[in-house]
Amino acid sequence: MGEHKLDPSNQLNVRCRLQRVSDAKCFSAWVVSFDEHSVVVDVAALEGLDVGEKFHSQISGPDACAMFEGELRRVEGTNLAFEILSRIQARPPYEDVRVRSDLEGIARVQDDSFSVCVEDVSAGGLGFLSQRPLERWTWVTVVVKTAYGSAKVEGQVRYFKPIKNGEWAYRIGVQAPEMKHSLPLFGIRCSKIADAA
Repeated sequence: MGEHKLDPSNQLNVRCRLQRVSDAKCFSAWVVSFDEHSVVVDVAALEGLDVGEKFHSQISGPDACAMFEGELRRVEGTNLAFEILSRIQARPPYEDVRVRSDLEGIARVQDDSFSVCVEDVSAGGLGFLSQRPLERWTWVTVVVKTAYGSAKVEGQVRYFKPIKNGEWAYRIGVQAPEMKHSLPLFGIRCSKIADAA
């Protein structure tokens, strides 16, 4: 097993998992900034988070998973700022990197097309917001224009859930078997994916 080097600049806009030390409750967030002393993450729900609480954290980047303990120091809107208390350990990535997105696209199911907002992208598929529900196991094609070209992703709905998010009514997760071929169009590079290809 080779050494895993951690480059904080590769850990931005990716998923972070937080586990509160006091009760083991878990939270998901997106990394806004990260260096050897601190990390700022964006969370969807702030319920029950207090300054001074300690958390075990994992940031899943493309080349390494960063693991450390931190203390919540500041809350600003949906951003949480943590001071890193322990040595940051770089481990092999244990899951595909999931990158935050905010791209508009068009979803197609048979002859029906509708607008969506792609929220995140990984080697396994993508998550998007929609006004329409899609039943589990439905095959869908999502076309998204990115800074690198037009990506066409075909996959199967794995979950859908109602949400309260202004213009959007549902969060939908799609598993896309050939997603790894579309990742460069989303600006994602991942050594784990390249090794598996």
